[in-house]
Amino acid sequence: MNSSYLLLAVLLGQAPASPGPDAAGYNGESFKMFPAKVQPVLSNLCANCHAKPDHASGFKLARVAEGYANPRAIGQNVRAAAAFLTRDDPASSPLLAKALTAHGGAKEAPLSGRGHPAYKNLELWAAWAVMPEGSPQPQAIPGPVAKATASEPARLPPIAAEPAKPEAKENPHDPFDPETFNRQP
Repeated sequence: MNSSYLLLAVLLGQAPASPGPDAAGYNGESFKMFPAKVQPVLSNLCANCHAKPDHASGFKLARVAEGYANPRAIGQNVRAAAAFLTRDDPASSPLLAKALTAHGGAKEAPLSGRGHPAYKNLELWAAWAVMPEGSPQPQAIPGPVAKATASEPARLPPIAAEPAKPEAKENPHDPFDPETFNRQP
């Protein structure tokens, strides 16, 4: 892949389908989401420590300047993040656990909880990245992957159905309730 194509792909928010040998075996489709949804989380929450030249942990990031495309740095960060995924149970991946745990001398966790939008981006990417090559982006976070046995291969759990819509209120008492207000002629 030539560098101008790579730069164009990153500028368009599409990471290359194969970010490098360390990320082999992951779903390349998921790496298209990385620059727009995962890289900003890593840059804002992790790079202050994990991108320092003297950082000692195995999770080593490259700094990506805001507003600039840096295919090499994004590729390094994709590989770093992929190395901290758990294939059989992406929800228990160290990448996600560290996002919710104070570590490295910090008094607070980088993210406040599983409901945080940044965590949801990490969680969705982690689930998608470990799916078979070419799998479409899941609409919900799947559960743990069933273990393979000699007689039966591993299968991904089904993706959850669309959540049920709340039932309409029959007699709301508040005249400014949106349902009541929107039904008025």
